[in-house]
Amino acid sequence: METTPRAASRWNAARAASASARGAPSAWYALALVAFALGLEGALVGGFVQIAKALHAAFVGEDASLAEINPLVVTEDNRWLALDSKLSIDDNALFRHPQAEGLRDLAE
Repeated sequence: METTPRAASRWNAARAASASARGAPSAWYALALVAFALGLEGALVGGFVQIAKALHAAFVGEDASLAEINPLVVTEDNRWLALDSKLSIDDNALFRHPQAEGLRDLAE
């Protein structure tokens, strides 16, 4: 899959915003900087921030080694929709999450 110059430019802007947001006064502000760098406007910014904060909370709360949403899309009526996601829990943390043992995929 080829990346368009516009997509590459937004990706680079989001990376730069992410780096500069490390000293931001709040997580909301830092994530809003990334959203603006991606070219998001209006209510899409708030939705992006909510999703990113929830993804981070799941990552930390479940002792994950990986948390991803891909693809994350905006519908025609401006709603965010996660079409697929993945959460990998660190094997060394499974003792803290006995409820996750039944979800374990031993084939992977």
